[in-house]
Amino acid sequence: MAASAEAVKCTESNPLTPDEKVEFLRQYESYCYQVAFYLLMDGNQAKRAAEQALLALYMQNDWFNASDDVRRAKAKHAALQQALELRKSELERLV
Repeated sequence: MAASAEAVKCTESNPLTPDEKVEFLRQYESYCYQVAFYLLMDGNQAKRAAEQALLALYMQNDWFNASDDVRRAKAKHAALQQALELRKSELERLV
């Protein structure tokens, strides 16, 4: 289902279905992976960080209502945050 970003914005009276949210998040999947990979330099960890970032975004209904620039910035922030959490966990295991 190819819908424009503006067409899939949710409203109070017409919230997005879980499937619509997933389709919308797929547009940001590779971006989250790229951001996480840049920081982690590890494909498997970047994949995990991107998945966690997308899950966090899925839970934020206001993210779906934001402009593309805001969604992109929040996706970047979520991917960086998850990548840092993974790195932190990895370092804690080494200590």
